[in-house]
Amino acid sequence: MIRKAEKTAFFQFVDEMKNPVLDYPIDQTFGRIVGEVHIDHVPVDFTKDDFQRTSTEWISAMAYLRGETSLQPGLAGDTPNNSPVYRLYQGFRRVKTPGKTDMYMGYWDSASKKPKRISRDIERDYHQKFLERKPGYYDDTEWWKLVEQADRPPLESIVECPDCSLQNLESAEVCFSCGHIFSGKTCLNPACCTTIQASAVSCPHCGLSQVPEVQEPWICEVCRTKNAAGIDACARCGFPKGAASTVSRDYLLNSSNKSDDLSYPDCSILLPDNTRSAPVDVDVYVTRGPIVPNRSREHLPLVVLKSDRIEIFVDSAHPMFETYGTHPEQLVAGEVAQYIFETHRQLAGGQYSGQFSVSSIEWQVLISRWAEVLEDSSEKVKKDISSFLGHIKERLPEIFGSDAADYYTEMSDTQKKSMFENLLSDGIGIDKLQHIVEVGDFLTHVDDRTIADLLKKFPEKFFDGHIWDVPYIKDIPEIFAETAQERAISVYTNMLEDIINFSEQSRPSIALTHRSRLSLDYLQEKAVVG
Repeated sequence: MIRKAEKTAFFQFVDEMKNPVLDYPIDQTFGRIVGEVHIDHVPVDFTKDDFQRTSTEWISAMAYLRGETSLQPGLAGDTPNNSPVYRLYQGFRRVKTPGKTDMYMGYWDSASKKPKRISRDIERDYHQKFLERKPGYYDDTEWWKLVEQADRPPLESIVECPDCSLQNLESAEVCFSCGHIFSGKTCLNPACCTTIQASAVSCPHCGLSQVPEVQEPWICEVCRTKNAAGIDACARCGFPKGAASTVSRDYLLNSSNKSDDLSYPDCSILLPDNTRSAPVDVDVYVTRGPIVPNRSREHLPLVVLKSDRIEIFVDSAHPMFETYGTHPEQLVAGEVAQYIFETHRQLAGGQYSGQFSVSSIEWQVLISRWAEVLEDSSEKVKKDISSFLGHIKERLPEIFGSDAADYYTEMSDTQKKSMFENLLSDGIGIDKLQHIVEVGDFLTHVDDRTIADLLKKFPEKFFDGHIWDVPYIKDIPEIFAETAQERAISVYTNMLEDIINFSEQSRPSIALTHRSRLSLDYLQEKAVVG
């Protein structure tokens, strides 16, 4: 082997200004294209640890393998790229949707109301168990559970009794009507072994106490009060012995999913004295329900645990995020900033007085980790709109099928002219026009406003899981169908025209940018495309 783990030759493109451009991986930090190429005809240098990259053989081999343009469609220029690496790139660059849609592991996020991918920590754990050939992991039993959970929203706070069908609070241990036990335990008496409710301090059948004899004082996990031996409930808060605190680490870990997007491994910032703060791992978890402190009616937006690392548990559905528009990244950065400030408090006075504050540290953390996520400039919104509309165009030939050619005859001269210009820009000659019309590929080259026109004329091609997972013909009672269809067409057409109009603005205002972002988020919420 001459070159091992070679990346530059295949995945880096040098543009016309001689600037290197990384083509892959860019959508994620993890690449998935791995392979082996035999190019025995290409000469090597005298140490045999690299090829002669200026040789004709090397240049022609690379031109064949990865093409002579960028792998990114938007940067490819006028020269078509049909190389093997380009085709692999197009197949693997797509980010998969967790759940049964793409058979990918994940969890249901209550805030965004859609599935999110699992943490890479879980992927590594499952992979290790696979390598160890553990049952459920060597086959796909445990993996499939994570695929199913991604499509499954959390249970509502009301549960139905399986015996009498009465609705009970989720926290109820027994059914209010028939006594069915929802949360139970087995009686400690070996001769009884009856299932009784979890909070029972004695068995109602045999009378045996269910509280083990305690010979030493115990500490309440809820309020941390030390209680005397023999007391079954905390003298301060009243919780029974052994009850877990709802804000304890173990309780929160069991009711949350780790978020790689919000976590910050090896977090370190530049201090005013030109040294760097000691790296600290910030692990952030998104809870599957509200964070309610013991005996409190108020929900917390997050809980922070600090030791040699920072662990933060965030309720992404808290009103602070959903109603007041605060980003979870801001609160996470604030907690990290407070930690760094406390560990370097000596810099807060003297010559650095006024330079070193929690706010300045928070700003550094935000721009170093989440600058691209939080920055929502008009150019970024336009880029996201272009990407979304591009995904819709890619789907159109498959959705329309043989009906595409009929629509071509209905297109206006303006629409056809715009399409011709796009064809030429993409390096496709007019001599190919008849073929791409017959197969429907011309739809991938129409202008953005033509998409809105198609939606108005052929709404059945866009809903019911084609572009949006919104009922249009399926699952709608006939008596309501017409009203529901008119509303779907009106709402989605207005939103679509809204983002198209914005993308044509040269200098849109902040308010217009924000409105267009909301319209795009609405269109993407139930979209089955990227």
